[in-house]
Formats: sequence, C-alpha cells, structure tokens
Amino acid sequence: RYGLLLKLMQDKKTRGQDLELEQAKIVNKTGVSFSRSSMNARRLAHRTICPGAEITTLKSNWPLEIFEAVCADDSYVLIECKWGNCTSR
Repeated sequence: RYGLLLKLMQDKKTRGQDLELEQAKIVNKTGVSFSRSSMNARRLAHRTICPGAEITTLKSNWPLEIFEAVCADDSYVLIECKWGNCTSR
C-alpha cells in the first residue's frame, strides 16, 4: 500500500504542475479563469466528445462542478465532475 500511495503522490505532483501551467497559459491568452475541475473537463471533452469543444462552467460548487461542452456542429454534452473526476452525460 505504501508503494501505491507514494506513486499517487508523485503523480499528483507531476500532474498538478502541468495543470497549473496549462491553466496559466489559457488565462494569459484568453483572460478566462478556471474552476478546480475545468481543465479535467476540458481534457475529457477534447478527447472523447469533440476536439474543439468550448467548455462553459454551469455550476462551480466544489466538490461538484458541472460543465457544458459545445461542439462546432452545435451538439452539446454535460460534464459532471466530483472531486475532480469527470464523466460525460
């Protein structure tokens, strides 16, 4: 168990810095700020829904956050994140 915990802590450190850097780049470019799960929702949308999805925060009440992903063809999907774990609906 210690080994698994150590690996999870290392992964968090690695992904945490990447996440902050990614958020800062987008904030500087667009002026849009983010909630805690917004980058996870963005990644999920771009990987599984449509590559150019526009993400809008509908509810930001940590630990539950809800986002809308809108594709170029005007289709949309809701993304729900609990404690940073996101799923599409």
